[in-house]
Parts: sequence; structure tokens; C-alpha cells
Amino acid sequence: MAALGFSTTALAGGAAQSIHVYKSPPTCGCCGDWIDHLEENGFDVTATNSDDMGRIKAEAGLIPGLGSCHTAFVDGYVIEGHVPADDIKRLLAEAPPRPPA
Repeated sequence: MAALGFSTTALAGGAAQSIHVYKSPPTCGCCGDWIDHLEENGFDVTATNSDDMGRIKAEAGLIPGLGSCHTAFVDGYVIEGHVPADDIKRLLAEAPPRPPA
């Protein structure tokens, strides 16, 4: 998996790009704000609360200590932290090669 991802109704001209966000329990307000930002920018978001974000990040190949409170997966890319929707869209549009797993 890579380090980012993209695609939305505006860019795709059709169905919204699906993105799956794993987030810290509801005690973290920024996760919900980022999900709202993604939805406002055309993403179809599935959100899953997790008490074990360390495991999710490790399985995604993220470096320990460099993570945030939420991690998302979109079209084979891993999105970590508050990546703006436009940057995710650009990543999906440019579709750089994904590093080997």
C-alpha cells in the first residue's frame, strides 16, 4: 500500500469514490470533522471506530510514531491524518505506482 489516495463525484463525474476511515473512539472530535470534510467533497465514507489503531496502522505498513488518530483506505492507497480531499483526489487522478506490500 502507498501513503495516500483520491476520487470524487466532481472528478469522476459519476458515483462518489468510496473511502474507509478507521478512527479512534468517539472521544476524538477531529476524526468526525475530517469525515465531514471528505463527505462535503464528494467521498462516500464508511467509518469504523477502533480501540486498536496501532494494529491497523502496522498492518497498513505505516511507521510507528508517525500516525494520527485516523487512517483511511481508498483504491489501494493508505491515507494518514488530515489529508485534504483535493490532495486525495489528485493522488487518485495521478495514480502513482503503489509500493510492494
